[in-house]
Amino acid sequence: MKLYNHILSILFLVVLFTSCTKEQQRKLSSAPIAIAKSNEIVIISDSKLWMAPLKDTIEYHLAAPFLILPQPEPIHDLRHFTVEELKEEPLRKQLRTYLILANLDDKTSPATKMVLKDLDRLLGDKKASSVTVGKNKWARGQIIMYLVGHGEKELMENFRKAYPAITNKVAKFDRKQIEKNAYVMGNNNTIKSVIQEKFGFELPIPSPYKIAIKDDNFLWIRSDYRELNSNILIHQLPYKNKKQLTSDYLKSLINEIGKKYITTDVKGSFMQLNDRDLPFLTQVTQINNKYALEGKGIWEIENDFMGGALASYLVLNEKTNTLTLLVGFIHAPSKRKRDFMQHIEAVLKRAKI
Repeated sequence: MKLYNHILSILFLVVLFTSCTKEQQRKLSSAPIAIAKSNEIVIISDSKLWMAPLKDTIEYHLAAPFLILPQPEPIHDLRHFTVEELKEEPLRKQLRTYLILANLDDKTSPATKMVLKDLDRLLGDKKASSVTVGKNKWARGQIIMYLVGHGEKELMENFRKAYPAITNKVAKFDRKQIEKNAYVMGNNNTIKSVIQEKFGFELPIPSPYKIAIKDDNFLWIRSDYRELNSNILIHQLPYKNKKQLTSDYLKSLINEIGKKYITTDVKGSFMQLNDRDLPFLTQVTQINNKYALEGKGIWEIENDFMGGALASYLVLNEKTNTLTLLVGFIHAPSKRKRDFMQHIEAVLKRAKI
């Protein structure tokens, strides 16, 4: 009898969930699609709240420099609207990522009134935490983060505690969009087959790339599009000992293949890492669940005036005792480089070694 009642309860929940989902889908089907722009956070608050020191604190954390680029660029582009400004222009409600700030002690605040209404809908009887996340408030494909506090001091303290979770949430939300933009022109199945045959792993390559150099254990593919030159290097070598999994070894390996293969029209030119002007930053990560040493820095051409941003991954395959070096670097002297580096990193991270 208990089992029977349990099954009836499950069926009731399934029917209830299905009906709610259909109602939500009906409402969403008439809503516009959010304007797809990654790395942007729209701040919504009252104008008097969006002042120092709260503004300075939020900008310090959310608009910190993106590591690592030749010229400083922020991790996120921040825009600010009041509730009134949001209503003046409908398109302002069709962006992707919002952070709404509310001082719960200010009951006359338009932003506080909107937040309390939304939280009541999202949480019901549950108590609101310092940050609550919702979706699709004004358009499909949106994420809405509500940051609240009793007074500006508590609001600022809540932000300091919550900003790592906020940035992680935004990064996860943007990941699919960044990857989609990287492959917006389709895939190059020919190069994908070459990589599979030559190195024994799968790596989808965006359509514009062409093979520049193919050697025994090395492949350089590049894409020249307007003022952007984008490059991917693949190099495979035997794994011998743990000394190969260090920052110094990764730098020496990049410099070695840069000197051997990457040159310009200038005689005696070759590519090298420049860790004098900016550091070469490394950390341990994973590529397709394999141990990988990630390295980011800037490159330059010796004896020529070229340089740019670089990301690399040295991936260990213990089953085959091999190391695979994946390097992505760009040359875009007249453009912002953050988004392009994210695109090339998204490609490298899809390697199925």
